[in-house]
Amino acid sequence: REPVPFPSGSAGPGPRGPRATESGKRMDCPALPPGWKKEEVIRKSGLSAGKSDVYYFSPSGKKFRSKPQLARYLGNTVDLSSFDFRTGKMMPSKLQKNKQRLRNDPLNQNKGKPDLNTTLPIRQTASIFKQPVTKVTNHPSNKVKSDPQRMNEQPRQ
Repeated sequence: REPVPFPSGSAGPGPRGPRATESGKRMDCPALPPGWKKEEVIRKSGLSAGKSDVYYFSPSGKKFRSKPQLARYLGNTVDLSSFDFRTGKMMPSKLQKNKQRLRNDPLNQNKGKPDLNTTLPIRQTASIFKQPVTKVTNHPSNKVKSDPQRMNEQPRQ
């Protein structure tokens, strides 16, 4: 028998068997330099069946599974700060939202600044515990015990 070839554009039999892509082929990605392709693969089985994975392929055919992986490969040649990996588009609103969030975030305003308040916090107690205390000074157990034999000897060094 002769092996049946896979249709062009399909991922072929990977380690998990044949996979079908949503569109059946790799699409050009205009947000990346010329020659880059985007592919969306729908998961066919398992708990996450129906979800999709997005992959990018360089002009040389290298596969990228994540934005950090893509950024490492491209280096400083392309600014990916506003690039949405899932859609394959540059999102100018995404960049502005991140900058705005950093500016308005009250948690970030104290970041990097030391706390100059050196006063210790005052412990708050309930007023029902504020009762007068009597100090007994002539209690029999308060007597200082002394050894009469040692009183006569001077300490030696």
